[in-house]
Amino acid sequence: MAAKLADAGVRVVLEEYEAMPHCFALVFRRLTASERCFDAWARFIKEAVETKGSGPGRLSSFTTIQARTLKEVPLALQRLRPCSEEDMREQLWRRYTHLMTGGGADVASAATAAAPVEIAAKL
Repeated sequence: MAAKLADAGVRVVLEEYEAMPHCFALVFRRLTASERCFDAWARFIKEAVETKGSGPGRLSSFTTIQARTLKEVPLALQRLRPCSEEDMREQLWRRYTHLMTGGGADVASAATAAAPVEIAAKL
């Protein structure tokens, strides 16, 4: 999604925390990485509010934060595109078909969800 937005000209700030789930800062609040994450969120919000309408603001950035050292490593935008959108849609369709034909543990909830292809078409 970040790559698609950047391709469309949207300014994107992406920080990927190595070896961490997406909500780690909310769960492990005392980690140094969590403090760093909250500081980055606050900085982003402050910049967004203070620069509203007064110029371009921050440029897009894509960064990996290493787990042990918290070193910031630039992330290549190409790494965010491991496959084409068409390949992604095909993978979603195969997974949906697999679930709907009894290949998944939770077929009932998959049956009530919109088909992944319909969801992907909105992306």
